[in-house]
Amino acid sequence: MMVERIVCCVIFLTLCVNGMRIRSSDLCDGGKLHNPTPDNKLDYVKKNLSEWTNHELVNEGGLVRVRCEVVNFCTLEWIDNQTGIPIEEEAGYIEFEDDNQVLVLQNARLEDTRYYTCKASQAKESLEPRTILVQVLELNSEGLVPLSHPHCRNTSADVGGTVMFYCEYSVGTTNPWQGVGTYWEKQNGTDGDFLTLSAFHEEIEDDPDVTTDYDEVVEREGVKTEMPAGDPLWVYNTTLYLRNISQEAFGEYRVFFSILFDDNRLYYISLTENPAPPRDDRNGVTEVLIGIAVLIAIIGLLGIVYYKKQVDIKLFWKDNFSKEGKNDNKETDAYISYHSDYGQSEQDLNFVINVLKVKLEGQQYRVVIRDIHHIPGTHIAEEIVKSLDTCRRCILVVSPSYITSSTGNYDIKVMMDQVESCKKQIIPIVFKEVEDSLTGDTNDTKLLKHIMDNAHCLKWPEIEKQSESTSEKQTNAKRVKTVDKKMDKKKELFCKELMLRMPPRPKSSPEYNTSMSQVDMISHEERPSFSTSISFQNGQTSIYPNLNSESSTDMINMATVPETSNGEVPQQHSKSVRLYPVLT
Repeated sequence: MMVERIVCCVIFLTLCVNGMRIRSSDLCDGGKLHNPTPDNKLDYVKKNLSEWTNHELVNEGGLVRVRCEVVNFCTLEWIDNQTGIPIEEEAGYIEFEDDNQVLVLQNARLEDTRYYTCKASQAKESLEPRTILVQVLELNSEGLVPLSHPHCRNTSADVGGTVMFYCEYSVGTTNPWQGVGTYWEKQNGTDGDFLTLSAFHEEIEDDPDVTTDYDEVVEREGVKTEMPAGDPLWVYNTTLYLRNISQEAFGEYRVFFSILFDDNRLYYISLTENPAPPRDDRNGVTEVLIGIAVLIAIIGLLGIVYYKKQVDIKLFWKDNFSKEGKNDNKETDAYISYHSDYGQSEQDLNFVINVLKVKLEGQQYRVVIRDIHHIPGTHIAEEIVKSLDTCRRCILVVSPSYITSSTGNYDIKVMMDQVESCKKQIIPIVFKEVEDSLTGDTNDTKLLKHIMDNAHCLKWPEIEKQSESTSEKQTNAKRVKTVDKKMDKKKELFCKELMLRMPPRPKSSPEYNTSMSQVDMISHEERPSFSTSISFQNGQTSIYPNLNSESSTDMINMATVPETSNGEVPQQHSKSVRLYPVLT
């Protein structure tokens, strides 16, 4: 058992090692990976630029090695910055060592003074190139010789940034000691003259916008530098630090060198402000896409809210911003036309009184109901014409009995003559199923069908319950009465759609008050029956609808019906009674 475990561990380690080898070879597309390390990460040996040697000096005819040490690289090439062409080996002149990490220049010539760049890469990754300056000097040259240096040339910076100018110069193979002099000057932007830094600083020190710190460091003793060929050179240097740069720091600088006040040299350097970084179009596109996405989300959210609450939104707009009904000289908001035969259409009348009237007057609308507001004894046609002429809407409570009634047909004919816009002014409400009743060929039926086809009809939700069988209704009646949430929502929507078809809601209450109790909208099966009761007082018959005790007290008798000898009401007068509410 132990042997099997050892074998498994060996196999696992072998696979891991082979896998690492495969991954290493994949980095170079099958080629060799130079200077490999366990992490296989491509990088410079000297990662910090401060450790990087970016300046090499060599006397004419000497040999210089330019190093670019890298780990985990597949290829490394050198580029001549002056020509932009990769450097190739040349016998007796150019050689490469250590897998091209070292560029060797033999018998250096003066024209070899230039920048050389090394580029290292793997199959899918490359390092940021680094540049090295090689400067070839005349053999054993004497006198003052400025040395080219990467930090002694024109550069640019940002406001608030830091810049270092570092310049070197050779004074030959003999050190003049105290005879070397150097200092920095800045060009004055006012007249163009060059001033020493101390003099320039005195001119600008009172300017509150000046924040630049000028720090000049000069090497006074010199450095003995061994050369690849010839005698050592004495090299001096000077450094200028500009910290927290402000606008006045940009411009022309020059460094002054001298030996024993005889051999003088000037070196000019420009400092410019970095241009504003170009706008990244990808960021702009991203911002636009994000903006479009947010806009679509907002529109979608508003669409969902409107879909869910569109009736409420339309009601709010209509009641607050619509100008309809202003100064139109209309006395009432709606005339309700229905079948009022007490013996045959009791449910229609209950619906009108207990639903439409309650809901409309609850929203402060003034409605006209024939059996309540028309004055008894007047001509019915004149009352209908007057009511339709002075109302803003005409509500039809359509049921089978309404279609066959003479009163309903007359109302419809007058409406078509009085109402200006049928679609807008007439509101048909289907209270009961009427499809079978609209199949007739009479002119009155065709006229009603025309109205219902052209005006948006509202359907009373309880039509769905009317299709239930008698046994189902009896079974439902035995159950505990609970609120049908779906039916309540449908009734609420019906009520809102009705209000939406009405004129803007009045700001004040109606001028009349029927004193009808505000009964909640429930099915007409649950309403008390609407019938007449007859009482005899002083030889007159008083007729009241049996709604409830509160409503009946406000209804007064407006018809006098003669009695017979036995106290009964003659049959011919039983349907001519009209009631109206007490005016307050």
